[in-house]
Amino acid sequence: MSVTATSHEELTHRARVAYARTRTLLEATDPALRLTGGGWTCGEVAAHLLTVMCRYTHRDLTQPSGLSAHVSDLAGQNSAEVAAVRGLSHEEVLQRLDSEFDDYISRTPLPLGQRFPFHGGVSMDGAGAASNWIGELLVHGSTWPAPPGRPGRSTRGTRSSC
Repeated sequence: MSVTATSHEELTHRARVAYARTRTLLEATDPALRLTGGGWTCGEVAAHLLTVMCRYTHRDLTQPSGLSAHVSDLAGQNSAEVAAVRGLSHEEVLQRLDSEFDDYISRTPLPLGQRFPFHGGVSMDGAGAASNWIGELLVHGSTWPAPPGRPGRSTRGTRSSC
């Protein structure tokens, strides 16, 4: 018995809204700006989102190839994938991200009840796979500093300015 219910339409709508918001931030922000939390720059976040999106569009989702065998390997995989696209300009990354997102939307819907391999040898259903992408957009979309004089969007609740 399912505790919650969702639909392809809801997941697609939520992905589009989250993508539009994050894409606007990526375009409006200096790619060299280090984002809240001291992790990646805006350009690195764009590259990371591109490489995660490619995990959905460039591989057979029913196969574990392209995934980290152990969760502890995921940070290294993310860093290596970001480094692999470092030669692209920020504009090129954003153009490719748009193209991959359009491809992702055209490939959905994933069967919500079908199991798919995920990092660390676990599996998730189609709703979880779609939600994971939405989560990537929301998590990375929450690390932008706010304009001067406005509260930051940090997940740590701190205030910051550009």
